[in-house]
Amino acid sequence: MRILAIVAVLLLSGCAIQPALTTAVPDVVGLAGDEALAEITEAELTVTWDAGEDFVVLAGNWTVDAQFPAAGTEIGPGSDVTLTVTRTVAEDDEPASSDRADVPWADYDGSVKTRIDQLEAAADCAGLQIEFDTADGNSAATQNRTGHSNADLMQYIDEAMRLADCY
Repeated sequence: MRILAIVAVLLLSGCAIQPALTTAVPDVVGLAGDEALAEITEAELTVTWDAGEDFVVLAGNWTVDAQFPAAGTEIGPGSDVTLTVTRTVAEDDEPASSDRADVPWADYDGSVKTRIDQLEAAADCAGLQIEFDTADGNSAATQNRTGHSNADLMQYIDEAMRLADCY
């Protein structure tokens, strides 16, 4: 009963337990980009990718070389961590047509695959990037409509971008 009274006094006096105001930046150097992304977001932080002149489409194709702020630095939840990465999927690891992502095409408009394949054949990198960004932006709606996200579609577009020498 005495402890309950002390807790009540502390709560009434504004001394309630407060959530952590900072979080330690995890050490993700050397990890694959998708693993690093998972650790950073689990720490309630956000990621900015630094891939030089390239851009990160599928994080798992990249390895973290450096990070800022450094591991162990205390920063506020929601703060940004910049990951400097290099691509680790070699050009000779490019998928053959039969090894492409398994996309549930029946869940998409019939023109989507044709449009992506035509953009790839024309090496239209800007058009492929627009398709990727659209798939990314519509992923939640697709999840609600079909029960799956656009991850496979985005992987297919990423493969098309690599095959078209966009990066």
